[in-house]
Amino acid sequence: MTFAHGYQRYAPALGAWLLGAMLVCACGDSASDGTTAATGGTVGVATGGVGTGGVGTGTGTGGIGTGGIGTGGIGIGTGGIGTGGTGGGVAPVRVPKFSAIFGEIITKGSVGNCVFGACHGGPAGPKANGGLHMDALDLPGTYAALVGPISTSTLCTGKTLVVPGKPEESLLLLKLRPSPPCGVQMPLPTPLPEDRITQIETWIKNGALND
Repeated sequence: MTFAHGYQRYAPALGAWLLGAMLVCACGDSASDGTTAATGGTVGVATGGVGTGGVGTGTGTGGIGTGGIGTGGIGIGTGGIGTGGTGGGVAPVRVPKFSAIFGEIITKGSVGNCVFGACHGGPAGPKANGGLHMDALDLPGTYAALVGPISTSTLCTGKTLVVPGKPEESLLLLKLRPSPPCGVQMPLPTPLPEDRITQIETWIKNGALND
């Protein structure tokens, strides 16, 4: 039997075998591809972290806050507002004028530091009140009794009550301070606060005007 006769005899069977083998390979490749698609086809989605901002703290008036930087985000901080310290009370302004001194210190209405009870509001006498009388309703008369006259007091006689422009020589001011040159410190029973004494001193220094 020649090669040609053998080929013609077995060619159909060989063709069928090759066709089957090709189909098997094709199916296997398809199954493999399908498996790959099923296995590797899922795409993972990464999630970004959420950053949180730091909180700023105030550092005095108008403090500036700073924002921290978180992973995956930028935080925004807020600055605190500082407040200044509270200062002490402001001392009241004492007007160095006789009208103010008369109304706020000497008489203080009708019962002041100097005319209350049996003090200088009573009749003048050398021992009771050093011969100095001041009327709570008579500002001009009180001014005349203070500025210029010389004391007739038993202990302070010869000393001028108010010498315009010279507080250091004015008996009125000297009697308001501790350890006066004669007698006791006035007024009784409670001495004047320093700001009131300074008010009278400034008035005398400015000329002891009837203002």
